[in-house]
Amino acid sequence: MADLNRRLPQNVLGQFYVDDTCIYCDLCVEIAPTIFKEINEQGWAAVFNEPSTEAEIALAIAALEACPTESIGRDGEMSGPENASIESDKECSPEETFNRLYRAIKRARLGDIQAFLAYGGSANLGNRNGWSLLMASAKYGQSAIATELLDAGTDVDAANRTGETALALAEGCGQVKMVRLLLARGARTDIRPLGRSLTGYIQITSRSKAATEALANSIPDISRLPFENPG
Repeated sequence: MADLNRRLPQNVLGQFYVDDTCIYCDLCVEIAPTIFKEINEQGWAAVFNEPSTEAEIALAIAALEACPTESIGRDGEMSGPENASIESDKECSPEETFNRLYRAIKRARLGDIQAFLAYGGSANLGNRNGWSLLMASAKYGQSAIATELLDAGTDVDAANRTGETALALAEGCGQVKMVRLLLARGARTDIRPLGRSLTGYIQITSRSKAATEALANSIPDISRLPFENPG
């Protein structure tokens, strides 16, 4: 069984890791080459890409179970030499914790968000500008993380200081899948970002016709709604 205290420093932040009992038999790399790689100068393997999807997690588990020296662990959610632990999080300010989780969301580190929530973290954690973890997920199109937050009770319609909701950010950034997810989870379409209607907002900011159409299709007679000039 892998020992978290012997976790190799070459592992990226996350749930899965390799410890220093690895003999580099190459089996984990064969099973999950998008997750494990050889550290040539050391002669062992390490996790270079923390799995975030169900398929990737399944591959990582398969590698863990097949490892002949039991050198792969799965109990390192928030640990590691370059990582702040859960206990450290309790001593950090909400702003510092949010910033770290924002970076985790940007890098698609689902395991970090799951661990934060599992240890009692609030799904509605935000920063001083009113940004929520769900908004960050919407901006970067991290649907799996957004689903985790929504299931944990985050406010789907929370708005930041400029009036942007997760739905407005997802649409503006062209995140079609995220737009559909948020609509399916009850996101309102009548909130007014930056003092104008959502329809006016998306005509100005959208970088994706498909995302705009996904949103427009959810609003009856959208063509009849007035465009409000922000100027």
